[in-house]
Amino acid sequence: MTNDELEKRGERMAEAVLNTIERKISERLGDKMPFQKAFDEAFDAVKGYIDRSFDAVHETLSDVEKRLSAVEAKANREEER
Repeated sequence: MTNDELEKRGERMAEAVLNTIERKISERLGDKMPFQKAFDEAFDAVKGYIDRSFDAVHETLSDVEKRLSAVEAKANREEER
């Protein structure tokens, strides 16, 4: 993944976070919920989204690490011949 792709992905994530917070607060304020409680619920929703996103990134990096190790091992075996 290039730096531009990572930056765009980060921008989309930030936009999704802000949209979620705004939506949750609007929903809760319509229900006459206290602002702090609405913010806390929105924050929890966003935190869950971010946690899932980082889990996906970690999984992808782990897969890349495994593939890189396999390529290095193969290259080492070929050098030994």
